[in-house]
Amino acid sequence: MGYPLPTEGCPCEALELNCTRDTDIIDQLLNGTGYNKFRIPQDEGMTVYVEIWIQAITSIDELTNDFEMDIYITERWSVFLMLFPNGTVMVNYRVRVKGPCSLELSNFPLDLQRCGLIYESFNYNNQEVRMRWSEIAQPVQPISEIMLPDFDLFKISANRIEEPYPAGMWDELHVQIMFERRFVWYFMQAYLPTYLTIFISWVSFALGPRAIPARTMLGVNALLAMIFQFGNIMRNLPRVSYIKAIGVVTFPKPENHSEQAAVS
Repeated sequence: MGYPLPTEGCPCEALELNCTRDTDIIDQLLNGTGYNKFRIPQDEGMTVYVEIWIQAITSIDELTNDFEMDIYITERWSVFLMLFPNGTVMVNYRVRVKGPCSLELSNFPLDLQRCGLIYESFNYNNQEVRMRWSEIAQPVQPISEIMLPDFDLFKISANRIEEPYPAGMWDELHVQIMFERRFVWYFMQAYLPTYLTIFISWVSFALGPRAIPARTMLGVNALLAMIFQFGNIMRNLPRVSYIKAIGVVTFPKPENHSEQAAVS
């Protein structure tokens, strides 16, 4: 049993949908008000309140001294438009940022690392746009618990400073994030093998004075094992000109004999 196929002369109805874009609606509402998004709404300047919500911190790269995270930025200011009854305009957007970290590895692996971001206006000084943190207890805070393989989130602080530029004074909103390193992995991979290697090297003292090959083999193998363990940890860290705390355990800190001779 078949169905009749439509012929070319069959009358067909076409549905016409009239859709208006959101931008066209906003343009119609603002038409005649003289609003220009490229100009400051008020001649005497305006205050912008900022909040930052940290969604995730994805990585901290110690070789390049930076970190990456996903954040939500909320900007709020007041302009006399019929958007809110009091003229408040709120903008939200999500960005992925990469910021610098000032790494200090003197106490590695029992160290605290500081990473930061600076949020400021690009075109307008503080006579035109005043940047302020939102009037809440914590204007910068994570949405959920931050989990990183090597670090724990220790502290987040936010402050504002005025920075001079040739064109005037700019408001800068600073965010400082402190991370505490998880040292259990380094204890299991560096400290514990080093201690065991030292203990094994003491076995050579229990051997007889005639067991020279065995004592030599234990001493050389212990030294090679310590060098291998130290190099395996240090190759994943940036090169610095000072001694780290983990290096004091593996190799003793050299003394400055010239200073001692001068003092004596």
